[in-house]
Parts: sequence; structure tokens; C-alpha cells
Amino acid sequence: MSQETCTLATQLVRGMGSFFKNCECSRQNRCLHPYAIRYRDATGRQCEETGYANQTAALDRLNKVYDQKRNIPRQKADIQRQVGKRRFGEYASTWLTQQRHYVPGSIRSVNQVLNCHVLPVLDSGVYVLPMSWSAGLCLRR
Repeated sequence: MSQETCTLATQLVRGMGSFFKNCECSRQNRCLHPYAIRYRDATGRQCEETGYANQTAALDRLNKVYDQKRNIPRQKADIQRQVGKRRFGEYASTWLTQQRHYVPGSIRSVNQVLNCHVLPVLDSGVYVLPMSWSAGLCLRR
């Protein structure tokens, strides 16, 4: 009975995700390395989490994520996917129009900061991190 329960617990529903160990041990069922899980969130992006002590903890987390993903209404999941694909400039312009509590001077200031400082840097594809963060590393998109 215990072996049957063990094999049933490892059979996952299609689209639920997977759990595994990232080690090279020959007997992975007895090694002490933590389990990792991999799944797709509601926006369709692949996510990975590590640090689960045993299979049951990893499976419990997979079940929780799967239930959350299944219980999101289809329309809300589609909206989340669309928002995830939008560029920052598009999102910032729609966000700014929805801010009712901003006075016209604040809207002008936010637009000026976005157009002069934020969007040119994001659109250029070259990101220079401040010296205190990374010793001036330059990242390319």
C-alpha cells in the first residue's frame, strides 16, 4: 500500500509542473539535496523554486500553484498575459491617464521625467548600473 501511495503521489496532471533535484547523486531518493519545482504561472512564464526538503513539500507547493492557476478566471488570465507582454512606455502612459488624484502640474512632471530620463534609457537597450551597485557594469538587452 505504501509503495502504491508513493507512485500515485508522483503522477502529476498535465500542465501542473514538475519536481526534481539539481544534484548529480547516484541515489537521489536518499541524498539530502533539496527538491526544486518548475511550473508555468498564470501569465505563461516558466518559474522555478528550490529549497523543498522532501517530495511532499514540493508536491504541496505544486498543488497550491496549480489550484491558484486553475481558479483564476480565463478573462483575468488573458489580461495578465497581455499586461506582461506590454512595453513599459505603453503601460506608463495608460497608468498615468488613470491617476485621477494627480493635478496637471504633477502629470506634467511625471511625463517630463518619463520622456527625458526613463524611457530613453529603457528604449536604448544599454543599461548602466550605478557604481555603488555593480562597479559600473554595462548590461545589454
